[in-house]
This record gives sequence, C-alpha cells and structure tokens, in this order.
Amino acid sequence: MHAKKWNLAHLQLNKTFLFVDDDSAACSAAKRMARLFGVEVQTANSAISAISLLEHNPESYFLVLADEVMPGMSGTALLVEVKERWPYIRRALISGAENPEMLARGFQNAGIFKYIRKPMTDTDIRLLLEQACEEFLTKNVSFKDVVHERLSVMESTLNASLKHVSSRAL
Repeated sequence: MHAKKWNLAHLQLNKTFLFVDDDSAACSAAKRMARLFGVEVQTANSAISAISLLEHNPESYFLVLADEVMPGMSGTALLVEVKERWPYIRRALISGAENPEMLARGFQNAGIFKYIRKPMTDTDIRLLLEQACEEFLTKNVSFKDVVHERLSVMESTLNASLKHVSSRAL
C-alpha cells in the first residue's frame, strides 16, 4: 500500500505544531524540520511551559509532540492532560528510550496516535505532520464533519466533568 504524498506547504492550516522537549538542540531541529514542510512550530522546554502556551491560546494548536523524559512532568503525563483539557489537539510522543510500558500508557491513557524514536529525522517529522493533518487532507472527511466530531468529544468531556463536580458538591 502506498502512502499518500501530501503537499503540506499548500495546506495553510493556520495552526501551530507544539514541540515539547527540555533539549534545546531537539527543539531547534524540530523547528527546522517542520518549517521545511511549511508548518509553524512553537517549542516549549517543559510540560509546564507547554500547558501555559496551550492555556493562553489552545485553538491555535493542532498537534503536540512531547518528549517522554523531562524534568517535572513526563511527556505521557503532559499528553494525558492535553487529552483531558483539549481533546481536539492531536498528540504524539517522542523518546530515546524504548519502553513498552511507557508506550502502552501513551497510547492508552494519552491517546497518542504516533510514537517517534529519537533521534528524529526529516522523514519522521514529515510523516507525523501528514498523519496529524490527514483528516483535513482526506477528501472523504469534510472539515465540518471533523469539527462536529471534535465538538461531540468536547461536549462529552465537559458533561463528565460537570457530573463529577456536581456529585462532589452534594
């Protein structure tokens, strides 16, 4: 089966890819690679910084790629929070360590759609961006359907949170 070749430079997402890693060289590499494909990149050197960026302007992001091993909060823990608070943002994990338990937690708890092993390559970033954008690029799925689906997920999450808060108030 041949993978589709998307021209990301012509997509004009008007959205940003957030790369989270405490290694400044990795952040620079991610910026360089993603810009090759015409995608805006914001970097954060910690999970706390990433959460702050997301809190201030969540609608500007379409993807968060987080390193697993960072001081303070792991990439998986960050992506679990992103899933809970902003479920419409796609999530991916990167790590230099091959840890099956960590990967299982990432896929199960954080809902990641992709794992990248360090060191990442231009091809890794291109495939990540293509897969993150695929729902917008596939002609079988309209933008309206994607928005409706993501609003449904957000509504379900909000209702569950409200139910939890109201049960604690009683």
